[in-house]
Amino acid sequence: MEKKRQTARIFNDASIGFFLLSSLVVPLLPAADTEKHPALAIFAGGLFWIGLLWGCFLYYLSYRKVKKTRSYQNLAATGRIGALSFGSTREGLIADIVFIPGILLSILGTFFMVLPSAVMLIAMWVTIVSFYGHFVFNGRTYKCIHKRKVKRYRAKEKRQTADTEEQLEEGV
Repeated sequence: MEKKRQTARIFNDASIGFFLLSSLVVPLLPAADTEKHPALAIFAGGLFWIGLLWGCFLYYLSYRKVKKTRSYQNLAATGRIGALSFGSTREGLIADIVFIPGILLSILGTFFMVLPSAVMLIAMWVTIVSFYGHFVFNGRTYKCIHKRKVKRYRAKEKRQTADTEEQLEEGV
């Protein structure tokens, strides 16, 4: 069981690394002009897709390693999926909070005011990294691998445990 968790953790950490690699395309955007620098544009596109696809693939492999474990099954029974669980771990909460100013700066700089290109690139990078982080850090796989308990679901688990104890005492 522990060996599965360690292997899943390696896959999960590698997927985070590939998602970060995918986000490194943002600093290349100003120079990735297909007419002036076609090789750099192809490199930037390849970097994005390789990072994204390998990140998803390795995340799937980490999920496959833990999906039949008891702790994952308990999380699946009591919790929501990671895409809908905002701030369910400390890391996920940080990613969710950091996403808000990143997306706001990106929208403001695009539609309403002129921001320096460096500020826009940083805002776009923060937005992409925190978007990836939301899905990885709030997911059940991450919680299972890192043994993170979600505070808001503990009350639900206690109620379910109390119900089963009452049923056992009543003989149902």
